[in-house]
Amino acid sequence: MRIRWSFLILLTFLLAGKPERDRAAEGAAVANTYWQSGGSGDFSLGDNWSNLKPTGGNVGIFDGRSQVSPTFGLDQLAAVFAIVTTPAYTCSIGGPGNPLKVNTTGLLETFTFRGSGSVYLHLSPSPPAGSGPIVDSPNMIDALVEESGVGIVFCKSGGVLIGAGTDFSRVSTHGPLCFVTVLANSGAQSLNHRYWIDGGEVISDRAINGTVPQIIVASGALRLTRIASSSTIVFMGGGTFSYAPKPFSVVGIAPILLGGAVLDLSENEANPTIGSTIGPRATVLEPQGEGGYPVTDTDLRLDYP
Repeated sequence: MRIRWSFLILLTFLLAGKPERDRAAEGAAVANTYWQSGGSGDFSLGDNWSNLKPTGGNVGIFDGRSQVSPTFGLDQLAAVFAIVTTPAYTCSIGGPGNPLKVNTTGLLETFTFRGSGSVYLHLSPSPPAGSGPIVDSPNMIDALVEESGVGIVFCKSGGVLIGAGTDFSRVSTHGPLCFVTVLANSGAQSLNHRYWIDGGEVISDRAINGTVPQIIVASGALRLTRIASSSTIVFMGGGTFSYAPKPFSVVGIAPILLGGAVLDLSENEANPTIGSTIGPRATVLEPQGEGGYPVTDTDLRLDYP
């Protein structure tokens, strides 16, 4: 028995003392850490990683052991992986017109950005459910910038920009310190547009697209300055949805307004038709056009005989 315990102690000591690079090489499940200590950052250079550059569906970690911003070797569309930045990482990844390009086909891991720098990201194709980028950053301006690829984000805290070159998919906010801007698109749109707002502020200059687009607001504010298609599902349990499309539109929307939800039409010079249900505690701010807004379904703010 004494020999067996001695052997176990020796084995534990040997495993604990192995260099990180060797331990990472034992299996793809071990994440790779970016550790370059100086110079210009080259994402594609294997020597800048604890094992090799991330690939094969694993994770690249920026945890503060390196405070170098990768600006080279960022076209990685041939590789499938996710990226994680921790609060200790204060630098950026990529830059304007020079994003990190990642293939997300079949990806099981999740992008998580908690550093205070900026991440410029190009995702292609649309990430599988559960692997879209999560932003929880103190950077309230440009924690995540998606200029091209698929525009998608789940935000707990931080500033996000979804640029004109993206094929927009989804914005989902989950906290009061989320600030998301979606620019008007410059190319074709193939994905269903979804806004799931529970805190913070989202400003979108992009027309709602898709066969089953969705706007769901629980709290916070969504401001839409382009036309929403008549097939858009709008459900509000609170918060504010400002609908101010330019050019002004009479295209009908059919929101379900519950709780203290506010539908703000005050900047719309036309009179869009409001379908569906307006709850007794909901508010609709009238458009500027004469005649108010036609309600085609049930307005529970009224007194019924």
